[in-house]
Amino acid sequence: MKEEVFSIKNKAQFQLSFGMIFSIILIIVFIVVAFIAIKAFLGTSCTTESGQIIKDLQRNIDEIWSGAGVENFPFRRSLQENCGVEYYCFYDSSKDVTPRYEDFYTDLKERSDNSGNRHNLYLYPPRNTKIPSVYLSHITLDNLNDNPYCIKIEEGILEIKLNKGLREALVSVS
Repeated sequence: MKEEVFSIKNKAQFQLSFGMIFSIILIIVFIVVAFIAIKAFLGTSCTTESGQIIKDLQRNIDEIWSGAGVENFPFRRSLQENCGVEYYCFYDSSKDVTPRYEDFYTDLKERSDNSGNRHNLYLYPPRNTKIPSVYLSHITLDNLNDNPYCIKIEEGILEIKLNKGLREALVSVS
């Protein structure tokens, strides 16, 4: 009799069925896929934010361009700090570079040559955005002393001053 009790206790081991193991594997796979999806979604938020800022800037430039004139119109936007874009740079590839932002020049020149277009606004550094450069219409960069002319994002805020005199054809940046 004692032998039967002893043998029953040995058989009472921790055993998982195939269904339980499969369920645990599925839960792990779902958690990994969820983290990948969240990371991808956060990456697109930076691109969406950059695209919206550029769209708003172009809309303001178009309004100023079609109007009579304006002096020091402030274009201000708050930005996410985790997107990694530190500067919005206006760059004219047909002009010589000035020493102030010479370290940016190589990257901007390479991107302007690779784009095949005459882009004039560059996001620097283009880490988390899929919009590294764009062409803004109705804008002139002739009045700028620096080429590239880069505007630093201060405390998560981008501020660009837009100008257009009564007799000027294009909007300028300052």
